[in-house]
Amino acid sequence: DPRFLQEVVRHAEQHLSVRPFRQRPDIECGVVNSPGSLQAEVAQQLLEKVEMDAVCVFEVESPPLGLVRCNLYASQVGAGVVEAIAAAHGGSGGQGRASFCVPNVHAFQQLWAGQSARASDEADAPPHE
Repeated sequence: DPRFLQEVVRHAEQHLSVRPFRQRPDIECGVVNSPGSLQAEVAQQLLEKVEMDAVCVFEVESPPLGLVRCNLYASQVGAGVVEAIAAAHGGSGGQGRASFCVPNVHAFQQLWAGQSARASDEADAPPHE
């Protein structure tokens, strides 16, 4: 149902946090909790709607201390980067998608640098629809 997908995308967009990778601060990645079975579709729509290079859809296996599963989806700019980041964490990928796991939420938080330059610029701009 396309209306359901749009609702899931809207919800994901409201909860999206755009951050640079610590390993590659030039790459802006939207970070969002897993929307369930529609991950790929939601990630693709977020990449089309929001100015960023990649989307990380994450899921904590058994909160708060469990493994964090990360699925990366990239725009054309971020394609090779998501594969390299996944590989650096024991994961794999190809064709603009990659996945890996980190042992816990603390390790997940270490993947990200501070607030992005783009996000701080946008904080002064009016919200876009």
